[in-house]
Amino acid sequence: MPEPRKLPTPLRKTAALYTLMFTGATIVFAFILNDQLNKNNIFGTIAALIGLILGLGFAVLAFLAAIGWHRKK
Repeated sequence: MPEPRKLPTPLRKTAALYTLMFTGATIVFAFILNDQLNKNNIFGTIAALIGLILGLGFAVLAFLAAIGWHRKK
């Protein structure tokens, strides 16, 4: 059986840095969400929640790239 393709190492290192960046942004959005919930600001709460969800999604995608996950054909 042929070995599965692997992502190049520089790409994986870059993806690991993106994972850290998106995780940091997600933490910031979590603090903003907490602040907006305490202020009863509905628009700020919705915006922070969207940012939190997008940050988590991008962090997961960058993590999968960093560990070399890929689809099999």
